[in-house]
Amino acid sequence: MDVDGDTLTLDEMRTLRQDNPQGLFRHLALVQRAFLFGVEDHREDEEGDERWGGEVRVVVNRNVEVHFVPALNEAMRTTSELPQFCVFPSEERADAVEETSVLLDDGEEVKGAIFYVDPTEYDVLVGAATRVVERYEDWDAIPDTYFLDSPLVQFLDRTVLEHDAVRAEREFDFRRGLVGGAPPSQDLEDEPPPVIGDDDDDPDYTAHPDLLLGEEEEREEGEDDEGDGGPRKHFRTVWT
Repeated sequence: MDVDGDTLTLDEMRTLRQDNPQGLFRHLALVQRAFLFGVEDHREDEEGDERWGGEVRVVVNRNVEVHFVPALNEAMRTTSELPQFCVFPSEERADAVEETSVLLDDGEEVKGAIFYVDPTEYDVLVGAATRVVERYEDWDAIPDTYFLDSPLVQFLDRTVLEHDAVRAEREFDFRRGLVGGAPPSQDLEDEPPPVIGDDDDDPDYTAHPDLLLGEEEEREEGEDDEGDGGPRKHFRTVWT
């Protein structure tokens, strides 16, 4: 499948993930502009007073989660109980940003932000987010270039990703790997950054641990990458 410059459907992305992961991630690296994202729809979760978190949640680069919270409830009675990054409707505070901070038991400070928007804009953003879900379900590596005209992407790009607390969190972008990736290493400082290329082209290539495929696809020790004719079990790409 020739994916250069194309906008892939959900079925095409699934096929590439299964049959040609290198091609998929080269495509994502090619078409992305600033970030990859996915939308989770939680509107059918526990309703009303029992639900914590946003009704829809946007995950940026598998790391930063932005919750769209329609109102406070019994699970979130004050702003201090809201998620780290959230969008909240308020006619009085529209376009304001409230910086938050939580001190963990170990003394670490976790900074966050509440992005207030006009209630009408909030409905527009949630509507745009749900259209992403309708098109790509819960896929979490959609290039922003697929939706440049979407008010959701424009809001994220213009407002959320520019905030200092979000920028700090994005230092850990892709530490969780991507679709089918391994869990993050506990020694983040020691991990090599992802780079683009093929191991056949680079004799010093070492697969980035967060870009390895899942355990069910790991090779036995000493097994040759090309010996069984199957797809490679590791890949790498570069992100901006």
